[in-house]
Amino acid sequence: MPPKPSTSYELNDRILCNYNGIYYEGKIVNVSLVDGERVFTVHYQGWHKRHDVDIKEGETSKLFLPYTEQNLARAKAELDSAKIEKKRRMSSKASVETASNESTASTSPRITPRRGGRPPKISSSILLEEGKSAKFHYGNLPKSLRDILKKDRDAVLQRRLLAKLPAVYPIDELLHEFLCTLDMELEFDGDKLAVSHRDDISSSRVTALIRSCQMITDYFNMVLGKLLLYQPERDQFQSELLRLRLTNLNGDDDPRRRPYLGSSLLPDDTVPVRLSSVYGLPHLLRLFNCLAEKFETLPSDSESILALKIMSSDFVAFLDENREKYFSVRRDYEAQE
Repeated sequence: MPPKPSTSYELNDRILCNYNGIYYEGKIVNVSLVDGERVFTVHYQGWHKRHDVDIKEGETSKLFLPYTEQNLARAKAELDSAKIEKKRRMSSKASVETASNESTASTSPRITPRRGGRPPKISSSILLEEGKSAKFHYGNLPKSLRDILKKDRDAVLQRRLLAKLPAVYPIDELLHEFLCTLDMELEFDGDKLAVSHRDDISSSRVTALIRSCQMITDYFNMVLGKLLLYQPERDQFQSELLRLRLTNLNGDDDPRRRPYLGSSLLPDDTVPVRLSSVYGLPHLLRLFNCLAEKFETLPSDSESILALKIMSSDFVAFLDENREKYFSVRRDYEAQE
């Protein structure tokens, strides 16, 4: 029996937990007994639950820090320092150039692991298996997100409210924050994107994630005005569309712009107006409903659909976990003029 640590931890305790040498905020979400020793399941704040880890009580003195202001400040300083050092050590960066093909303008990411080596690719059979096992995805939202759609519809059509624009958390920001939970680093320079990631994530999976994010962004920018708006929103949409076009025309550097994962040319061969930098979660969920209908007739085993289903499964779980952060009727809506 290992010696009992000096600090005792219990279920629902907030802690700082070591991951790859860095302490992150976490919470003990389960306590079990294995071979007479307590085992803590730790969920990292803001991360997908697949990153949850089991820590034996005998290891807590090495891996846990008490959740105090002093330790929080220390952890933040170490994380900031690690990010700076990591950027300094990165000797090569992958460029994601904007390109187009027959069906949709898409990036062709050349993704760089943070250390050397060539991660294994994902086979079509694995894609198919993961796609079939995905419970929630763009075409099958959990009840909590469907409830947001109902609240959104009620706000616009019954309570005569409109979404405040730009949203506090636009779609571009949602996608970027989601990718960051996968421990990727994204740096934008115009229409080029430099991506680095952990070695245990395959480059092909990262490529699929980036392309799926691009598909979501492109389709949103293309169909918002045609398919996703309620009648009371159309005047507001036209005003915002004009503002964004003038911004593009004048080359203004809009400080509200978020990192952009979309193409320079949309599937309908038009230059995108970055509506994804303005609209937030409710309109994104409307898009998911629309895509479910549009893609219903496409082969379910096509690589692009499988990649979107797998990516959106993780993305939907991320949105569901953070829904209170990303959606609030009181904060996000205002009276119609």
